[in-house]
Amino acid sequence: MLIEMNAVKYLKKIVHKNQKIIKFLVSGGSAALVEYATFALLIYLFLDYLLVVNAISFMFGLLVSFGLNKHWVFKNKNDTKRQFVRYIILACINLAIGGLMLYILVSILGLGVLTAKLIVMTLIAIWNYAIFSKIIFKNT
Repeated sequence: MLIEMNAVKYLKKIVHKNQKIIKFLVSGGSAALVEYATFALLIYLFLDYLLVVNAISFMFGLLVSFGLNKHWVFKNKNDTKRQFVRYIILACINLAIGGLMLYILVSILGLGVLTAKLIVMTLIAIWNYAIFSKIIFKNT
């Protein structure tokens, strides 16, 4: 019983200490789910337009991601317009890099489109946390 209580206390301490990262993961997971579901639906309907479908699904994920990161993860009350412009610039960079990576994984390496999309989304999420916390929402 004492070991269980210590384990619970330790877990609570870890969660509290890493609350922002955990919220970022939940936020990112929510945005990723929206993006991936949109991608899967649109790729099913418009299979021949891989990069267009990728761009559309990316925009849906972007809107969810910005809202959750600004208001829930980083609780930032600074200039929304300026932050959104920075966010859009980052999104355009991510979209270009992600599109190139998606093209390489599917067309050159022969991966399935849904598997390739998961790989690309994971890599983008990793570098986004540093950029969000150090540049876009830095004054929190």
